Amino acid sequence: MNNLFPNNIPQLMKLLEDWEYSRLKGKKLPLDYYTNQYPEFSDQIRRYISMLEEMDWLMAPVPTNLNANSTYANSASNQNFEQEYNECCKEFGYHLIEPIGYGGSGQIWRAEGLGEMPVAIKIISLDNKLSIKEIRALELFKTIRHPHLLSIFGFWFKNNKLWIASELADSNLYEIHQSFLNQGDSGIPLPLLIRYFEEAAEAIDFLNLQKHRLFSGLDSFVQHGDIKLHNLLLAGNSIKLGDFGLSRCIGPETNNHSGYFTTAYAPPEYFEGKTYPASDQYSLAVSYVRLRAGAFPFSDRPSETIASARFRAPNLSNISSAEQPHLEKALAHNPRERWPDCKSFIEALKCSKQI
Repeated sequence: MNNLFPNNIPQLMKLLEDWEYSRLKGKKLPLDYYTNQYPEFSDQIRRYISMLEEMDWLMAPVPTNLNANSTYANSASNQNFEQEYNECCKEFGYHLIEPIGYGGSGQIWRAEGLGEMPVAIKIISLDNKLSIKEIRALELFKTIRHPHLLSIFGFWFKNNKLWIASELADSNLYEIHQSFLNQGDSGIPLPLLIRYFEEAAEAIDFLNLQKHRLFSGLDSFVQHGDIKLHNLLLAGNSIKLGDFGLSRCIGPETNNHSGYFTTAYAPPEYFEGKTYPASDQYSLAVSYVRLRAGAFPFSDRPSETIASARFRAPNLSNISSAEQPHLEKALAHNPRERWPDCKSFIEALKCSKQI
């Protein structure tokens, strides 16, 4: 597939924005309307618009602090769901307490295991687009253990749903950042932020750069595939990577990408159907910029991200000049020009701030 040339990027961005705007207004025009404007790039335009449509359900905001007083828990129909869900959990030794979050891939509940041990239960419909990928990822993580990976206790199938029991995290980096903002601070204090990212980097390097003996008996590198603030979890005052639904086996060089990811955090190679061991590093750098600058380095709008991430330099104007070159390297368009590992990346940031 030919790439769109850089001098066509402004036109492409406007085209994608027009498509997104018309769709949001309920006046979506036929795809041919857009491809006819740039017939020489019709294949790329079809690919990008198809990608935007598939990403819609992944881009839905993840509400937090759902509890027994929420509309969800008090509606009669959802109380029936809760009763049904508890029946599905009881035979496996779990009891649901309250919903604590949901997104495109499923619901997450606070629950108790044997001895009233706190756990999280994720419930995914087997009709969900990601259910098969989630099952494959669970098979990967049967044999993978690390202090900074969220532990999975078990999973089962019942009533056309996949049920996953895992360690219960206290919060995630997005929530922690918001709590500091609500207290009048500028965000997570830098020394603490660097420590959190050091722990995340350790887990990512462990997955990406070490071969793991999988349950199948094969050895493989593993990519998380969805590094973002909501998946960087705090548990016991330590950061742990969670939500392995997009994780996959990778080789040491170029790999094909399946097409599922969170657009705002995605490296440019994802938009070309490729992935590299350094792809998770790029997403970690986006997460860091989001917290330090208060905004994404490109945009959180899918159409702008797809059009600009491949050719434009990231906006780091709200980040100190000492940090910028290290972030630019981690956000390099060419994956081979990024840091050799996440540890080196975070260590460079740490040294630049003399923490």
